[in-house]
Amino acid sequence: MDDRQWMVTCGLAAVFASAFLYLPVVGGFTTFMVLVVAQGIYLGWQPVPTNQARLGGLVFAAMLAMGILFLGFLFRDDGPGNLWGLVALFGTAAGWPAMWIAREVRKHRDKKAD
Repeated sequence: MDDRQWMVTCGLAAVFASAFLYLPVVGGFTTFMVLVVAQGIYLGWQPVPTNQARLGGLVFAAMLAMGILFLGFLFRDDGPGNLWGLVALFGTAAGWPAMWIAREVRKHRDKKAD
């Protein structure tokens, strides 16, 4: 996978997770956090080189913040609220470790298979 494809994949994963922060019935902070961790595990499990994994983490964090901001304007009349940046920080703090742990588990699993 080249860098552009990987950046789009990570960005769409972040926007998908941030949309659930504002959905009326199935959304909310808990659903958002579960999806951020699930997306982090999915992205961390992908067989990409280390430099692409780092790039994906940065794109994931940036698109998570921008997704929360812009989707807040789309889904709410009064905008994303005052704490959108804090919610993006919580999402990043949960998504990055999930990516790293999934990547480490994959590396150890691949070493055992050899």
